[in-house]
Amino acid sequence: MKFVWGVMAALLIPTWATAAGSESDAGTSYGKFVGEVVAKWGPDGRKMELTQPFTYIDGAGTHWNAPAGSVVDGASIPRAAWSFIGGPYEGKYRKASVIHDVACDEKARPWQDVHRAFYHAMLLEGNDPFTAKVMYGAVYLGGPRWEQKKVIAKVPYAKLDSTLREIYADARSRQESVRTEVLRMPGSNANVPDGQVGIGGPQEQDDRTLIVSFISTPVEIDEQEFKRLQAFVKNNNPSLEEIENFQP
Repeated sequence: MKFVWGVMAALLIPTWATAAGSESDAGTSYGKFVGEVVAKWGPDGRKMELTQPFTYIDGAGTHWNAPAGSVVDGASIPRAAWSFIGGPYEGKYRKASVIHDVACDEKARPWQDVHRAFYHAMLLEGNDPFTAKVMYGAVYLGGPRWEQKKVIAKVPYAKLDSTLREIYADARSRQESVRTEVLRMPGSNANVPDGQVGIGGPQEQDDRTLIVSFISTPVEIDEQEFKRLQAFVKNNNPSLEEIENFQP
C-alpha cells in the first residue's frame, strides 16, 4: 500500500517540482537547522512538549527558536492540508511545523514572515517546491494571523490626512482592516489624542505620531478549496506573491 501511494504521489507532482526548483527558488539558501526535534507526549495525548531546544536559522540569518518546554500540536497548519501531507508529526515537514507552531504562539514577528519561514524550512527539510508552495498557500491563506502595530513618527500635520488615506488604501488592497491613533508629538500638548482620522481636528502645526494596527482574518479553507489551491500551484508554478493573492 505504501508503494502504491508513493507512485500516485509521484504522478500528482508536476514536472517542474522535481527539478532544482522554480526560477524564483534557484540559488536561494534556505538556512540550517540547529539541534533535533526531541519531545515527549503531553497528558492529553495530542500535544507534544519539546525537551530540548531546536532552532531554524533562515537564509537571512534570522533565528527561529523553539525553546525546550514549547508545546506543539500542528494546529498552525490548516486541517484541510493534512490529507495532502499527513498529520503534524508525519513526513518531512515536522521540523518546519514545530518552528511554525512556536512562532505562531509567540506572535513576536509579523505573521507573513512566520509563514515564509515555514516555506523555506520545508524546502530545507527536503520537500519539493510543489509541496512547499502548496503548504505555503495553505498557511498563508488559512493559517494563524494576528494584529500588527506600526508606529509612524514625525508626520507633518499638513500631510496627516493624505498619509492616513494611503494607509487605509494599502490595507484595503491587502483585505485588512485598520485602526489608527493619532498623537501629537511632545512639545505642545504631548500625546493628546486627536481622535478620528485627523480631519477637522486641532489646527496646531505640530508633527504627529501615528499608531496603526493592521487586522487580518484568515480564510477558512475546506477540502475543495484546498484542491483548487493545489491545482493552481500545479498548473502555474506561481511565485509566493501570486500564491498570496490567490482567491480559493
